[in-house]
Amino acid sequence: MLACVGLGPASAQISIEPAARATLAGRVLSQAGSAVAGARVRLEPLTAVAAQVRVDTDAEGRWRRVGLAPGAWRIYIEAEGFRDSIGKVALRAGSNPAIEVVLEIDSDAVVKGWLERGNEFLADGKPGAAQAFYDQAVTVVRASQAAPLHQALARTHFLQGEIDEAVPALQRAILLAPGDGESRELLGGMLASVEREREAAAWLKLLDGEGSAAAARAAFGAEIPERRLAEGATGRFRTRIDSASPYGGEHELLARAGSHELLGLEPDQAWSPVGESFEVYVPEGGSAAEPYGIFVWVSPTARGSVTDEEMLPVLAAERMIWIGANRSGNPRARGDRMRLALDAVHALAATYPVDRRRVYVGGYSGGGRIASSLTIAYPEVFTGGIYFMGMSFYRDVPIPAQPGALWGAALAPPPDAALELMRERSRFVFVTGTYDFNRAQTYGYRDEYVRDGLERVTLIEIPEVGHYYGFRAAELAASLEALDSALSQ
Repeated sequence: MLACVGLGPASAQISIEPAARATLAGRVLSQAGSAVAGARVRLEPLTAVAAQVRVDTDAEGRWRRVGLAPGAWRIYIEAEGFRDSIGKVALRAGSNPAIEVVLEIDSDAVVKGWLERGNEFLADGKPGAAQAFYDQAVTVVRASQAAPLHQALARTHFLQGEIDEAVPALQRAILLAPGDGESRELLGGMLASVEREREAAAWLKLLDGEGSAAAARAAFGAEIPERRLAEGATGRFRTRIDSASPYGGEHELLARAGSHELLGLEPDQAWSPVGESFEVYVPEGGSAAEPYGIFVWVSPTARGSVTDEEMLPVLAAERMIWIGANRSGNPRARGDRMRLALDAVHALAATYPVDRRRVYVGGYSGGGRIASSLTIAYPEVFTGGIYFMGMSFYRDVPIPAQPGALWGAALAPPPDAALELMRERSRFVFVTGTYDFNRAQTYGYRDEYVRDGLERVTLIEIPEVGHYYGFRAAELAASLEALDSALSQ
């Protein structure tokens, strides 16, 4: 029996029975079903006394190795543009298994491709075309890598005569990398071109003398303030939370969501939200006693703020509080990300009147996988979820048209009582796109939800868009409408 488990959250698991000879063969495919040529397959003996074996896939993604010793072997698969996959096979004397592994696209490689395309257009004197690729990348790139990207965006705006857009972009680059002499010099040159060089000198002096917070306030004016959660506080602000949710204790989290390994946690690891920050929007107006809904956002990046400014009127119309933890992106441990979401609800419910029927959680890509795990593991907390271009499930699911291949379970199955509670009141919105590489999985998991009696599912497919389309106001509005319309069902 072979179980190949990829390192990425949506990687496949494969189970097969060994066949007739002492040979191990296989095929490597992309999620779109195309062959992955030139993938590097490394076989490492775990119980047998043998040397490592290396082989590359051919043009059809196939590989084959004969004469392997009986025993357990670890299989490592690497390919440019894809996440690494790792699995294990137990070989018997005379066996001849054949395995099929489906690799998940590496988002970092996709972003790298956007940057390369943008750089090519910029070098060719086409700043408008370059800007489109940079704009895509800036929504998903890690903050630690974003300074050069903001500088590149500043150049595209400047070359198109958009000085009012170029300067803030360059200031963001400098705030992320204060010691970058090139960006500092570029800021002076840009403003000198419109006879505003004194502004550059004054701003840089403020940055060096009073720090980045003062420089950010001077550059962007309406910098989001930081304040404590307090009854009656409205608008956009950044906050901190002092106490953890009782649902996030280690024993509770393990019982509901899986093992330490699955959650990325160390045993007996202390947890507190102190030191974390959250981006909040509380709509103004309405009666002080009128309850709010809560929408907890789990981002794939380090930023928890609204992803589209047009979302603010949508949230106001729905009387929905937005809260998203910073530093809760894909690199963070799954268990930490789940705890931050639980802490957010706990803090808001202790501060504002909340309609417990309208406590929703949503996320994009890897954030969608966390959001789906939360609605399943904590149905008494989250009554609905929005999974945008990514989600997880609690059992292995066969991949259509790929015999023997499975989408692997990402969390523990819910107990019967939790499943029954979800059937009674939980609502779900799955959002995918025509070219989203998670599209097939989204449809497959929709069918599994319905099979388990979780019938309040709305599936939205955005035409002609891919995985990196971005979560926008239109999708938020449609998703909230679907969740709220199911309240009376």
